[in-house]
Amino acid sequence: MNEFQPDWNFHKENEIESNLPPQKLPGAYSEDFEESFKEIQLYNHDISFEENFQQDNTPKYILIEINSIGEMQVNNVLSPNDKIVVNMKDFEQFNFERYFVDYDTIFGTRLLNFMQYDSSFFVCDERVFFEALLIKYKKSNFTSFYWSKEKIFKELGIKKDRAEKIISRFKELGIISVENKRSISSEGRPQQVNYFFLHPEKVIEILPKVFGDEEEERIFQGHRDIQKYLKPGLRKKKGK
Repeated sequence: MNEFQPDWNFHKENEIESNLPPQKLPGAYSEDFEESFKEIQLYNHDISFEENFQQDNTPKYILIEINSIGEMQVNNVLSPNDKIVVNMKDFEQFNFERYFVDYDTIFGTRLLNFMQYDSSFFVCDERVFFEALLIKYKKSNFTSFYWSKEKIFKELGIKKDRAEKIISRFKELGIISVENKRSISSEGRPQQVNYFFLHPEKVIEILPKVFGDEEEERIFQGHRDIQKYLKPGLRKKKGK
């Protein structure tokens, strides 16, 4: 039995101002309901991108949380097993008058996140290199990836000598292993390419040093976010 009245209006009931047209929930199942409403699939953050589309190419959706000061973040309050039903008719026809804009995305650095690093542990270019490693690791489906010194300079602006020092330190920390291989460039010249192997368990181990005091909630959020980011890599490494 449907617990809601057909004319029930959620926004009015909860004194919420909304530009959305009032929705009427059907008192019983109907063909109109079946045609208008569609079940959508959630993106699973606990597996890799390729695994999300292993069964089919059906689009996946992510829930974005927006707070009162305009900050946006992915909210994992829903699990991939939860079901979401959307009124596609209104979704496709409704013209939104307001758009939330994440102004940080026009810059190469999210300053507030960048400030969470402990400067006594990672200086500026080490932070950039660290984040680039995490991104490339995920982009390569949590496997090894090649990255030449020329590419590092082109992509990050870190010169060869400085890159070698950062790589050496990261190897000492145990978060990466590097294998040097010779290859031929597109211009036919011999070159040496670094194959990077990221060790996610070591990255998680040093997070308290990377971001500082775990007692501070704002900083500890950085720990949790990276742990979630690396979770598929940990699972893949353990063969689960």
